[in-house]
Amino acid sequence: MAIYKDPSQETAVRIEAAKATISYEKPPLAAIDAKVRVDDHVPLADRIKSYLRDDAIEASAGKVVPLPAGDAFPATVATTNRPPS
Repeated sequence: MAIYKDPSQETAVRIEAAKATISYEKPPLAAIDAKVRVDDHVPLADRIKSYLRDDAIEASAGKVVPLPAGDAFPATVATTNRPPS
């Protein structure tokens, strides 16, 4: 370190000394996985119901398809799959 920071040394010597010591002074960058936590969780059962409904709409080819009685399409899924109005 003292050699490549010494201005009285020749430039070529300083460059070679810097090349030799750089891996000891500065660790190489490493790839890391970003951990992102999303709080807008929709339960799997609700997502499956939504996917089944979407498949039924596609399969109907524009015809009216009656939905089954009950909570076949919960409000949580209805609001998460639609674009903002």
